[in-house]
Amino acid sequence: MSANHLQGPIPSTIGNLLKLTALNMSANLLAGTLPATLGSLSKLTLLDYDKKSLPCPNDGNCVVPQSSATVFCKSCPAFCAPCYGKGASGVQSSIFKMLAALVVVILVVWV
Repeated sequence: MSANHLQGPIPSTIGNLLKLTALNMSANLLAGTLPATLGSLSKLTLLDYDKKSLPCPNDGNCVVPQSSATVFCKSCPAFCAPCYGKGASGVQSSIFKMLAALVVVILVVWV
């Protein structure tokens, strides 16, 4: 869907595309917020969008359904937190695991 001059909001029915693995909505004229139904897309592994035109919902929650999803978002953090949807706790868990591994590497290099 990238760079197709699409306009308007993303319909909530996008959550019905249960086999969707990648969604690139960047470089369009989309408006509104990311629909919460994206959280039901358990096979989604890539989400690319423009934060300026498609912010997270007003409650600050993101819609990334699983920890393995790669999120590309211009002008914003990798994803809003906390996440909801399938595997949401895995996102936070993965972040803590990465931080712990980084601390171990720093300690090993320092010692």
